[in-house]
Amino acid sequence: MKTAVVVVTVVYQCMISQYSPGVMREVVHNRQMAQAIPHSLPDVDGFVAVRDCERIGAIVWLKPEGGQWESFLAVDCAHSDEVRAWMDGHNVWSLPIAAEVDYPTAVRWRTVGDMQPGYVMVAEHVLVPMSRARPPYLME
Repeated sequence: MKTAVVVVTVVYQCMISQYSPGVMREVVHNRQMAQAIPHSLPDVDGFVAVRDCERIGAIVWLKPEGGQWESFLAVDCAHSDEVRAWMDGHNVWSLPIAAEVDYPTAVRWRTVGDMQPGYVMVAEHVLVPMSRARPPYLME
Protein backbone atom coordinates (compact mmCIF):
# COMPACT_ATOMS: atom_id res chain seq x y z
CA MET A 1 0.00 0.00 0.00
CA LYS A 2 1.26 3.46 -0.86
CA THR A 3 1.73 5.95 1.92
CA ALA A 4 1.98 9.71 2.09
CA VAL A 5 3.43 12.13 4.58
CA VAL A 6 0.83 14.58 5.84
CA VAL A 7 1.82 17.65 7.82
CA VAL A 8 -0.52 18.24 10.73
CA THR A 9 -0.39 21.48 12.69
CA VAL A 10 -1.11 21.05 16.38
CA VAL A 11 -1.59 23.85 18.91
CA TYR A 12 -0.81 23.07 22.55
CA GLN A 13 -1.66 25.08 25.63
CA CYS A 14 1.53 25.55 27.62
CA MET A 15 3.57 27.71 29.92
CA ILE A 16 6.40 29.91 28.65
CA SER A 17 9.42 30.85 30.74
CA GLN A 18 12.37 33.12 29.97
CA TYR A 19 16.15 33.19 30.12
CA SER A 20 18.04 35.76 32.18
CA PRO A 21 19.44 38.87 30.48
CA GLY A 22 22.29 38.15 28.06
CA VAL A 23 22.15 34.35 28.35
CA MET A 24 20.35 33.68 25.07
CA ARG A 25 22.75 35.98 23.17
CA GLU A 26 25.66 33.88 24.46
CA VAL A 27 23.86 30.65 23.51
CA VAL A 28 23.23 31.98 19.98
CA HIS A 29 26.92 32.87 19.60
CA ASN A 30 28.02 29.43 20.87
CA ARG A 31 25.60 27.61 18.54
CA GLN A 32 26.85 29.65 15.59
CA MET A 33 30.48 28.83 16.44
CA ALA A 34 29.51 25.12 16.63
CA GLN A 35 27.65 25.50 13.31
CA ALA A 36 24.42 24.23 14.89
CA ILE A 37 22.61 27.33 13.59
CA PRO A 38 23.51 29.58 10.66
CA HIS A 39 25.68 32.67 11.06
CA SER A 40 23.11 34.55 8.97
CA LEU A 41 20.09 34.30 11.26
CA PRO A 42 16.56 34.07 9.87
CA ASP A 43 14.16 36.97 10.35
CA VAL A 44 12.37 35.90 13.55
CA ASP A 45 10.83 37.67 16.52
CA GLY A 46 13.24 36.08 19.00
CA PHE A 47 15.07 32.99 20.23
CA VAL A 48 13.94 30.09 22.41
CA ALA A 49 15.13 27.08 24.30
CA VAL A 50 12.94 24.02 23.70
CA ARG A 51 12.62 20.59 25.31
CA ASP A 52 13.94 18.47 22.43
CA CYS A 53 17.46 19.04 21.14
CA GLU A 54 16.59 17.80 17.64
CA ARG A 55 14.49 20.97 17.23
CA ILE A 56 17.55 23.25 17.43
CA GLY A 57 17.57 25.32 14.25
CA ALA A 58 13.80 24.98 13.76
CA ILE A 59 11.31 27.82 13.75
CA VAL A 60 8.90 27.63 16.71
CA TRP A 61 5.67 29.61 16.84
CA LEU A 62 4.54 30.89 20.25
CA LYS A 63 1.60 32.98 21.34
CA PRO A 64 1.41 34.48 24.82
CA GLU A 65 -2.05 34.51 26.41
CA GLY A 66 -3.90 37.44 24.83
CA GLY A 67 -1.08 38.13 22.37
CA GLN A 68 -0.22 37.44 18.75
CA TRP A 69 1.65 34.52 17.18
CA GLU A 70 5.39 35.19 16.96
CA SER A 71 8.22 33.23 15.34
CA PHE A 72 11.33 32.10 17.22
CA LEU A 73 14.49 30.26 16.28
CA ALA A 74 15.15 27.29 18.60
CA VAL A 75 18.76 27.68 19.75
CA ASP A 76 18.91 25.72 23.02
CA CYS A 77 17.31 22.67 24.60
CA ALA A 78 16.88 20.69 27.80
CA HIS A 79 20.09 18.74 28.45
CA SER A 80 19.00 16.68 31.45
CA ASP A 81 16.18 14.37 32.48
CA GLU A 82 15.42 16.72 35.37
CA VAL A 83 14.91 19.73 33.08
CA ARG A 84 12.86 17.65 30.61
CA ALA A 85 10.61 16.43 33.47
CA TRP A 86 10.10 20.04 34.60
CA MET A 87 9.25 21.07 31.03
CA ASP A 88 6.90 18.08 30.58
CA GLY A 89 4.53 19.42 33.22
CA HIS A 90 6.00 18.08 36.44
CA ASN A 91 5.87 21.60 37.86
CA VAL A 92 3.52 23.71 39.98
CA TRP A 93 1.43 24.65 36.91
CA SER A 94 0.88 21.05 35.75
CA LEU A 95 1.20 22.25 32.16
CA PRO A 96 4.11 21.60 29.83
CA ILE A 97 6.64 24.38 29.49
CA ALA A 98 7.00 24.60 25.74
CA ALA A 99 9.82 27.08 25.62
CA GLU A 100 11.99 29.59 27.38
CA VAL A 101 12.13 32.83 25.44
CA ASP A 102 14.97 35.33 25.28
CA TYR A 103 14.97 38.18 27.81
CA PRO A 104 14.07 40.95 25.29
CA THR A 105 10.91 38.99 24.40
CA ALA A 106 9.97 38.73 28.09
CA VAL A 107 10.44 42.51 28.35
CA ARG A 108 8.32 43.07 25.21
CA TRP A 109 5.60 40.76 26.58
CA ARG A 110 5.86 42.43 30.03
CA THR A 111 6.35 39.04 31.70
CA VAL A 112 9.84 39.37 33.20
CA GLY A 113 10.08 37.08 36.20
CA ASP A 114 6.69 35.47 35.56
CA MET A 115 5.76 32.16 33.99
CA GLN A 116 3.53 33.11 31.04
CA PRO A 117 0.55 30.99 29.92
CA GLY A 118 0.39 30.65 26.17
CA TYR A 119 0.32 28.37 23.17
CA VAL A 120 2.85 26.64 20.94
CA MET A 121 2.17 25.63 17.33
CA VAL A 122 3.97 22.50 16.16
CA ALA A 123 4.00 20.92 12.70
CA GLU A 124 4.05 17.13 12.96
CA HIS A 125 4.75 14.83 10.01
CA VAL A 126 2.39 11.85 9.99
CA LEU A 127 2.70 8.82 7.68
CA VAL A 128 -0.76 7.67 6.52
CA PRO A 129 -2.06 5.16 3.96
CA MET A 130 -2.54 6.86 0.57
CA SER A 131 -6.21 5.83 0.43
CA ARG A 132 -6.85 8.14 3.41
CA ALA A 133 -4.51 10.94 2.39
CA ARG A 134 -5.45 11.24 -1.28
CA PRO A 135 -5.80 14.93 -2.07
CA PRO A 136 -8.76 16.01 -4.28
CA TYR A 137 -6.53 16.53 -7.35
CA LEU A 138 -5.55 12.83 -7.26
CA MET A 139 -9.12 11.56 -7.04
CA GLU A 140 -10.24 9.56 -10.07
